Amino acid sequence: MNIPKRPSQGFALLEVIVSVVVGTLVLAFLVRPLSAALINRLQSDQIAQATELAQEQVELVQRTWRTDSSLLPSYGSDEMIPFKPIATDKRTGILDDPNLVPMDHPDIQNVGIDQNQDGKADFILQCFAGKSPNLTQVSSQTQRSVVRIYKAPLRPEDSPKPLALMVNDIYIGPS
Repeated sequence: MNIPKRPSQGFALLEVIVSVVVGTLVLAFLVRPLSAALINRLQSDQIAQATELAQEQVELVQRTWRTDSSLLPSYGSDEMIPFKPIATDKRTGILDDPNLVPMDHPDIQNVGIDQNQDGKADFILQCFAGKSPNLTQVSSQTQRSVVRIYKAPLRPEDSPKPLALMVNDIYIGPS
């Protein structure tokens, strides 16, 4: 009896296994760069948002200080926050390097900002001020305003991550 040969149809089990392994390896090599790119994009977006918030706050401080230099505006409301001048150089009372002022300084109020309206703070805003190191060049009424924005921690035990810092010297005296 002569059995006719059938033409092969489909794939052999070995071919299927090899193609699954090759596909898995390709995916494994692509996941890491793609996830790194996504994380970088999210961080860039957060920094851009923080910088925009800081710029808005600097402009608000400038407008407010023209009427009363003892107040700092609070983000997103008409509420004013009284502040105590902060100095990084205790001898001269000048706020020279804002990076030396710790985040948990007792005279700085932290304001939570909820950008995505989910009920949780996405950013922490800090505004503080002091004497400008440029006061001898301009006037004793030149103040240095500082706006810092931090990424709010997801868990209470985490530390906030700094995202933006804006320093601006403002002349407050008569024009």
